[in-house]
Amino acid sequence: ELAEGTDFEDLADRFNESQSDYQVRMENLGSYGEAFRAYKDGIATGNLPTIAILEDITMRDVVDSGTVLPAQSCIEAEGYDMSDFVPILKSFYAIDGALYPGAFNTSQLLLYYNKDHFRAAGLDPEDPPQTLTEIQEASEALAAAGIEGLEAPLAINIEGWIIENWRTGAGLEIVTNDNGRAESDEAPEAAFNDEATLAALTTLDEMNDAGQLNPATDEFGHYLAVGTGTSSMVIETSTAVTTVVGILGGEVDSLSELAEGTDFEDLAAEFTDLNLDMDVATLPGLESAGAGQIGGGAWFMTNTGSDEEQAGAWEFLKFINELESQKLMHLKGSYLPARQAVAEDPDVVFAWENNAAGQWLKVAVDQFNELDPEFPGPQIGPYTETRQALKEMLEAVLLTGAEPAAAIDAAEAEVNEALQAYEDANF
Repeated sequence: ELAEGTDFEDLADRFNESQSDYQVRMENLGSYGEAFRAYKDGIATGNLPTIAILEDITMRDVVDSGTVLPAQSCIEAEGYDMSDFVPILKSFYAIDGALYPGAFNTSQLLLYYNKDHFRAAGLDPEDPPQTLTEIQEASEALAAAGIEGLEAPLAINIEGWIIENWRTGAGLEIVTNDNGRAESDEAPEAAFNDEATLAALTTLDEMNDAGQLNPATDEFGHYLAVGTGTSSMVIETSTAVTTVVGILGGEVDSLSELAEGTDFEDLAAEFTDLNLDMDVATLPGLESAGAGQIGGGAWFMTNTGSDEEQAGAWEFLKFINELESQKLMHLKGSYLPARQAVAEDPDVVFAWENNAAGQWLKVAVDQFNELDPEFPGPQIGPYTETRQALKEMLEAVLLTGAEPAAAIDAAEAEVNEALQAYEDANF
């Protein structure tokens, strides 16, 4: 059973057809949040799948539950070669030197932007913003340009991961104890209440007050705002590449379906061909572009099944890591290859050079491959609670007018409470 599926069913079918020893049955449990809740329910009942694809932020929690078979044990038992894997994967997903998930479906945050709007505002479309400060400066120019239909230059999805990416990219911790990775007798504490977070939140607050920010609160509104031209820029995951390209290609059914139930429903229905000149760039950071952290899913083997089931799980994860599987996940699912050799595949090279989706994905791959394995990002038991607290911090400032410093204080208190509760409960 697998928790999340995008083109994964095809991979399971290919694996089942490739050999006769094992059969993989897929079960999609919905969102990552729903999958994680189902996994924790399964811990209590003793009913866990052989493999679970869970969001990266749940790793410490599921490992501390004692229900995960470390991939490291399989790697060492058969001498499985990991030298070709992207370095950040082996760093981010390790605890005390042991790699826990055996396969990955990862992504990066990118800046999607409207080159036509940039030209109209006198901005160089080949030189997009590199930092949050430069985003604010570009937004000021865009807002002053009198562009038809433009409402707010930057659309932002109110999620805690933007703060995490900005801090990790700048080499700043989210929590103490080496971002939760160091052995310690003391529970880690929140480490984000500082000048860097205050400056970022203040910048967003200023943009919001000036009408330069569209803080989206639904799943698709932030990049529909860019797709329909009511915003010029959005920070969004690289897994949105295929969807955004489809929207820009005039797939009206796709656009209308995404817009259903949002503020863009009526506007989306008017379009038959958006005819927008869009592009993507690396993630603008607090100090420079292109530095953030991993996002996406990790494929865990559980230790609750039989020896034969565990052996089959490892065989399937090795199949997922094969170059052909990685190519399929990349080109059809917009996930980033775990193996560096995928870059040499002729189909991948052609896509990167000759179509918009491929060119955009190449930007994400290059950013992904350059992430610093020495500072991979936080490892937090109550990571879900931490991310929620950061989201609520953004909501307080952008939706209810709270002062940035007060919102950060509230988030810090909430995270510290969650960290201590996790430590007291010992999972």
